[in-house]
Amino acid sequence: LDFAKVPFQKMPAGTVLQILSNNSGTNGSELSTTSGSYASGGSECTITITPKKANSEIYVTANFNADSAQSNSKVMYTLYRSIDGGAYTNVVPSNTNGYDSLIRIHDLGSRVLVNQTIDWVDTTHNTTNSISYRIYFKNQTSGQTARIRNDITACIMVAQEMAQ
Repeated sequence: LDFAKVPFQKMPAGTVLQILSNNSGTNGSELSTTSGSYASGGSECTITITPKKANSEIYVTANFNADSAQSNSKVMYTLYRSIDGGAYTNVVPSNTNGYDSLIRIHDLGSRVLVNQTIDWVDTTHNTTNSISYRIYFKNQTSGQTARIRNDITACIMVAQEMAQ
């Protein structure tokens, strides 16, 4: 099959329509919060894609450095989405325990500093307007610090659009 001759709207399911990446590089910063509510990972941990098809799937991957420095800390990381410049909302619904994150690190010692990867498949965007995906984070134990350490390693995000 010569994809160059196939009309764009007729691409077979599973065809990669586009791949975008964002690498914060070596000039990143440390972001922290002591709030029990989610805080933005900032533009360093954001990727924006404009889907070519409203019914496509968007595969989002984020790789970043997670940090918690308190004993019995419960740091949570998740992915938020903004469509066409609107408000960011969490893509992960709360489960039966009330957790609404893709990663939860329960630090029983004095410090956890690890590289984390988040993978998400967005099947509900239903738009060809721009979509921004951003890492958000919090400490489940309010008052304790949660961090994203982009000053240590880059935050790297990739968005791939697949035809359905």
